[in-house]
Amino acid sequence: MITTDSVNGVVRRGRLGRTARFAARWRGRRDGARGVPRVPLPAPPEEERAKTSPPPIEPPAPELLITPYVMEVRTGVRRATEQMRGALIGREHALLSRLRAESVRVVTQYDVREDPRPAALARYGHWMGQWRTSVDRCRSHAQAVVDQANQRLACYWDAVRETHPHLSRL
Repeated sequence: MITTDSVNGVVRRGRLGRTARFAARWRGRRDGARGVPRVPLPAPPEEERAKTSPPPIEPPAPELLITPYVMEVRTGVRRATEQMRGALIGREHALLSRLRAESVRVVTQYDVREDPRPAALARYGHWMGQWRTSVDRCRSHAQAVVDQANQRLACYWDAVRETHPHLSRL
C-alpha cells in the first residue's frame, strides 16, 4: 500500500538539490545577461515596420542553443553513464563471459546438431535473467542521472529566458 509519506519521500529524494538548482540558475542568469546564446534576429522588412503588430519571430535553430554550460552538463552525464556501464561490465564480466560461451553452445546444439538440450537452454535462460536484471538496475541509475541533468538544464534555461534580451521576445 502506498502512503502519502512514502510518495513524498520519493519525490523529495528525486528533486534537484538546493545547491545544484542555485548554481544552474546563477549560470543561466549570467549567460542570459551576457546575451548567451547568440540569437540572430532578422530585421523586419520596411513594410512590416509600419504595421503596429510586430512580426512573428522564428525560434533559433537547436544547434545555436548549445552553450558552454549545456555542453558541461551533457559531457558530465555522458561520462557518468559510461562509467556506470564500465563498472557493470567489470562487475559482471564472469557472467557475461559465461553467457556468451553458453549462447554459442546453445545455438550450436539446436541449429547445427539439431539436438535440443533443455537443460542447456534452462541454464542459458537463468544466466540471461541475471544479466538482464543487472542491466535494468544500471539502466535505471543512468536514467536517474539523465533526469537530474534535465532538471539542471530546465533551471538553467528558465533563468536564461528571464534575463536574455532576445529570448524573452520569442
